[in-house]
Amino acid sequence: MRIYTLLLFCSIISITNVSQGQDVFDQIKKYNKANQLDSTFALIDHYEIHFKDAEQWDSLVHLLNQKSSVYTRAKSMEEIDAVLASTQKYATKHLEKQHPYYLEYLHQRSRHNTNAGRLTEAMNGFDSIITLTKKYPDSLHFREQALVSKAFLQLSMYEIQPSINTALEALDKLIEIQDTFSLIQAYQVLAIGNNFFHNTKESLKYNLLNVDLAKGKFGKNHPNVGITYDQIGSTYREIGQPNEALYYYQLAKDILYDHYKSTGVGRYFSATIFNLGILYNDLGENNLAFENINLCYQIESEELGVDNYNNFYNYNAMTEIFLQ
Repeated sequence: MRIYTLLLFCSIISITNVSQGQDVFDQIKKYNKANQLDSTFALIDHYEIHFKDAEQWDSLVHLLNQKSSVYTRAKSMEEIDAVLASTQKYATKHLEKQHPYYLEYLHQRSRHNTNAGRLTEAMNGFDSIITLTKKYPDSLHFREQALVSKAFLQLSMYEIQPSINTALEALDKLIEIQDTFSLIQAYQVLAIGNNFFHNTKESLKYNLLNVDLAKGKFGKNHPNVGITYDQIGSTYREIGQPNEALYYYQLAKDILYDHYKSTGVGRYFSATIFNLGILYNDLGENNLAFENINLCYQIESEELGVDNYNNFYNYNAMTEIFLQ
């Protein structure tokens, strides 16, 4: 099974209980969601100057948090680092540590450190948020959001049981406050973690909860729904129900293929066709198995380079199929 996590389309932290007071933030989100990146960047650049001139430091920090989030879609790691360094300067100088936008900055920085492979720095950042929110309990729901992000990081480091424990620590509060995106993430950690320990009934339970939430949050054809379908397929494959596995893999493949063609980002589609190829191999459909895994190899070579880590598995799987 090729494990991968939800797309970070909602990586700007949800702070719905804070009055933003500026239509500009909603407009930035609308442009970003519509993939109008030029308009998004132009609006951010304009208001960055405006907030500095007006000395509206809290609005400036929130704007820079949105800027670093949008940059994850189109800019280099170095450019994101530069934005976060600027955010840190204004946040530490002008905001209290319990301020929601300061906590939002810490979360953005820690998420970026995770993506950049700076795992120790990321873990320290999430732990800082958890500590601060214990000290300042009125800091909205950043503790639960940080716990979920920490659980994902633990999962990626194969600290499976700690990741399950961390997600469970956040779960009741997330259900109570209906933080849907964070709840989807928590369910995903619990589904993957339980699948790792072959607790397939628990894994399936969390995945089915997840897909219902994801449909409601994103729509039935959103790639996050496709990702969850893929994980359901992998659970069914593991418990020896290949027909059900094939059904969910095909649902995932259709959704994630459309995402690949519309965005050029192929890693999610390629992960599903790899899993589909392995299932076809289980079923003795060697030609279909080779076809899917070879396509996965081609997509990931183009997107991540021929020597990317996943291609080790792609090459080995193709070799085993060819030799059968």
